Amino acid sequence: MDILRRRKDLLIGIGMLAVSVFYYISSMNIQTRSLLAAYGPDIMPRIYGGILAILSILLIISDLIKLKLEKKTDKVFNNEGVDVKKAVIRTVGTISLVGIYMLILKPVGFLVSSALFIMLQLIVISPQGKVNYLKYGVTAVVTAVLLDYLFVSLFNLGLPHGILGF
Repeated sequence: MDILRRRKDLLIGIGMLAVSVFYYISSMNIQTRSLLAAYGPDIMPRIYGGILAILSILLIISDLIKLKLEKKTDKVFNNEGVDVKKAVIRTVGTISLVGIYMLILKPVGFLVSSALFIMLQLIVISPQGKVNYLKYGVTAVVTAVLLDYLFVSLFNLGLPHGILGF
């Protein structure tokens, strides 16, 4: 019973891989009306079956790697060496930042609030003493500008402009 508990990811991965193969093969039986259309009603089930297969294979590989590491170190993975207090502070900090981001998004605008959120989030998750404000600031601004371009220009979605007008 202990082996089943320790290898549950491997067993689930194998089972889901079998389901994804069955799902993909079943999607080939979906009738299409037109031979001229490049994509028919069968395309999304095939995509979902493919994604499920890829994720199943990744789950199997990760469990096999974990098994190899366990044999190498002769240990079961645990949380040794994790500072629980720091993990709780980072988790609460992240949740707080998301809440503040949601509150200031409309009045301040997408660009400013997103850049601020990304920079502060990078600071929260950084190891103590290894904070690089310049690098985080540049990363935050570039990411916010790219996301704004993606949503506004490519997807034609309106984003809040806020008090600064951009």
